[in-house]
Amino acid sequence: MEKWVVTGSAGYIGSHISRTLLERGIMVVGVDNFSSGLISNLHPAMEFHNLDIRDSESLENIFRNATGVIHSAGYKFAALSVNEPEEAFANNLEGTESVVAAMKKVGCQNIIFSSSCAVYGTPTHLPVTESSSLSPETPYAESKLLAEEAIRSSGINYISLRFFNVVGSGIDNIEDQSKHNLFPIILDAWQNNQIARITGKNFPTPDGTAIRDYIHVDDIVSAHIKSMEHFNSKPEVGNVYNLSLGEGVSVLQVMENFKEMLGRSFNFDYMGMREGDPSCIYGSALLAQSQLHWKPKKNLKDMVESAISARRTKLKIKSV
Repeated sequence: MEKWVVTGSAGYIGSHISRTLLERGIMVVGVDNFSSGLISNLHPAMEFHNLDIRDSESLENIFRNATGVIHSAGYKFAALSVNEPEEAFANNLEGTESVVAAMKKVGCQNIIFSSSCAVYGTPTHLPVTESSSLSPETPYAESKLLAEEAIRSSGINYISLRFFNVVGSGIDNIEDQSKHNLFPIILDAWQNNQIARITGKNFPTPDGTAIRDYIHVDDIVSAHIKSMEHFNSKPEVGNVYNLSLGEGVSVLQVMENFKEMLGRSFNFDYMGMREGDPSCIYGSALLAQSQLHWKPKKNLKDMVESAISARRTKLKIKSV
């Protein structure tokens, strides 16, 4: 039986990956220190270790005899990293170096890394491809790029997946509960009858709000499964792939979708633009489609509907 270790297994993305792999009969070992993950996200049948990924010696015992590591642990907050760069580098770079060192020590040869489209910075051409120039504009983005380079130079087989804006809910109605991301901001405002505070209204875009490429978390999970299969079919692997839908959608367009599906409008206000926020970015995932045989299946409506459904399910449970 395959054994995969998932770092960040209590997080939004890591828990979706872990639970899906368990359902497919794959042995999963989770690692998380709950810096942003939730214990409720953990599958009760999964072996789990409450551990900081910078503890390389402890990781060695966990990685021994593993098929590979899905490394999704890390510091997630691009905008906040401007004011706390040491947190971004400690978790994303030092943490990744620790993971790689432990893997090499015990001969674990395969890693799938959660990277980010933030490594591209403000793009000069769209859509962004894997060969586009790299110009990280925040400590978060720089730490992700340096982590990619640490993995690339390690000599182990790797697939680095550059996520665009991951949203929605999949298995077991697990939610993105970050207070800094658009979907939970909108749903919190709806739930609490408050004002949704969104970033920026003076971007050089048709409606003045930022344009992003949103991708459903289920499609992120399927890309990991395709990456695992790729390791099985290729003896030596080393590449980087965009994971994107390939469509640019503005913040206001997202909010209109929520208003339509929730059946009522809600108020919103604008905050100032954040450092390192490009006005428009969307990507091409043709390389992943060609080499990993992966293609996203969910559209924006699916993303919004799944997020609303998960929140409504959560509210029903709380009210019982």
